[in-house]
Amino acid sequence: MRLYTKENNYSYFGVKDEDQDNFRIEPRKQAKLDGYRVGERLLEGMHFLLTINDDGRLSVETPQSAKDYMSKLNEERWLKQALDYVKDNDFFEGLDGLEDINLVMTNGEYNFEQHPLPTPKVIGKVKL
Repeated sequence: MRLYTKENNYSYFGVKDEDQDNFRIEPRKQAKLDGYRVGERLLEGMHFLLTINDDGRLSVETPQSAKDYMSKLNEERWLKQALDYVKDNDFFEGLDGLEDINLVMTNGEYNFEQHPLPTPKVIGKVKL
């Protein structure tokens, strides 16, 4: 089973430079998402396969190695949760499991820039 995003603004996965300004390794179309991030202990030890398709949509699927296990669960539910997680986060693994990679949008931003941290508000002053 494979689920797709409705949005088509995904470009590629990339590895950021140490200075976090540029992507240094060739763009990739696939990455892995650790199942623990979606289902905690229930999905610990398995990974979802993420793919950016030619039409710019992102898809998520259960890898062949986890098909038997997922057949005992509600696979569609967990794939939907994985897809929601991916759309709101920006930290995944390369297929080799050795690199941390970011999801890059077609406008050149990476996903974290789509969800900036709120500006802190001053709620009072403390005298020292």
